[in-house]
Amino acid sequence: MACMSCTLSICCHLRCSTWPAGLLLSEFVLSHPELFFGKNCLEVGAGTGMVGVLLARIGTGKIMLTDGSLATLANLKNNLSINNVEVEEAQQANSDLNTHSSTRVECRQLTWETLFDKERNLDCNVILGADLIYDPLNIPPLVNLLASLLPVGRPIRTNGLEQNVYEYPVAFIASAIRNPDTLVYFVETVRKAGLKMAEVGETMRPAICLTGISDLDRSTILIHKIQAWKD
Repeated sequence: MACMSCTLSICCHLRCSTWPAGLLLSEFVLSHPELFFGKNCLEVGAGTGMVGVLLARIGTGKIMLTDGSLATLANLKNNLSINNVEVEEAQQANSDLNTHSSTRVECRQLTWETLFDKERNLDCNVILGADLIYDPLNIPPLVNLLASLLPVGRPIRTNGLEQNVYEYPVAFIASAIRNPDTLVYFVETVRKAGLKMAEVGETMRPAICLTGISDLDRSTILIHKIQAWKD
C-alpha cells in the first residue's frame, strides 16, 4: 500500500528526537488513513508530536496528545506550532472528544499511575502509542490505562460522517523489541486485563513513507492491535 500524499518534511521540523517505533507508527498512520479519518484519536506518550501532526493532516475528528512530562508537552506544542497545527487550550476544549467540528487538537498531561474518572471516561475511537514498554515498571499502569479506555459494551461515535456510526475503540501500539522478556510481560499483562491483542505489522505492513531514516530497522518493531473482548 502506498502512503497518502502528505508533507513528509515534518521530520526536519521537530525539536528533540523521535524514537524508532514512533517513526514506524507515523508510517502506519500514513499508510492506513482510513483507520483514522473522522475518528477521535488519543496518543499516549506523544513525545515530539510527529504522529499528532500527521493525524491532523489526514482529517481526524479530534486529536488529544498526552504525555506525563510537562517539559515534553511544552516541546510538543512548539513542534505543532512550527508545523502549522493549531492547539486548543485545555479550558476551551471539551473533555468529551465527541464533536462534529473540523479537526481539533488538544494537549494535556496524562500520568498513567494516577488516572482520574474524567480520564477513564474519555471517548476515543483510536488510541496510539509508540515505544511505551521499554521499562517493565511502565507496563501495569499502561495496561490499566488501555483497559480503562477500551471498554466492553460501550461503542464510541465516529465523527465527520453524515450519519452517526458507533464502533468499539481500538489501540495501535508500536514497540521496538529491545528485551524479549519485556515483550512477553506486556503480552501477558494485556491478556490478564481481558484485552485481545494481535500483531498486525505483517498483515498491515506500512509502506516506507519517511525519507532520511535509512538506518531504521523496521524488522525489530512490532505493531499490536488491542481491543476489549468477552469470552
